[in-house]
Amino acid sequence: MFVRHVFYYAAGGADQLLGPFDQAKYDEVAAKTWQILNDMEPYLWREGQTYPTSINAMQQLFANQEVALYFNYEPSQFGIAVQDGTFPETVRSYGLTDGTIGNTNYTLIPFNSPHKAAALVLQNVLLSGEAQYEKARPDVWGTSPAIEVDRTSPEIQADFAKIVQPESVVSSEELGKAALPELQASWISAIEQGWLENVGR
Repeated sequence: MFVRHVFYYAAGGADQLLGPFDQAKYDEVAAKTWQILNDMEPYLWREGQTYPTSINAMQQLFANQEVALYFNYEPSQFGIAVQDGTFPETVRSYGLTDGTIGNTNYTLIPFNSPHKAAALVLQNVLLSGEAQYEKARPDVWGTSPAIEVDRTSPEIQADFAKIVQPESVVSSEELGKAALPELQASWISAIEQGWLENVGR
């Protein structure tokens, strides 16, 4: 996600990359992006000679104060880590000032699924107000709902209204003020491969 954010910056804004994959535009922006990321190496953990292998490893480095910050798709993870004592109480999550790429969890049913009817039932359960509320509870997962809460029953809306996010978690309203769109999958694949070839290795 951070690499894609740098891609947006190098392109002059997210709107320059929206739509179908464009090889010429990718080549132009990629060269700038890899330069920016490689120029950062002296300031990274172990001067960028190696990278943490997972988000959990990065979280542990942050908890050990070996790195000054780390990124996570889900802001609620900072609140959970503060509440369980992994992070100090002074930790705060935030969105980037020029915008943060916003997306949500999603599920799909493959076109060749042998049990489409059962999959549709599961989709309905996952998207129910009850399941989304359970997922949104800070003591469960704390993630933003993937539904419009105001279209749920009054009881579910009342449950959502009672949720109090920890002080360490940036609000979804705050992130929403400067939310940046996600790229199409073909861009993401190319960026991930390019990062491995030009920076990660």
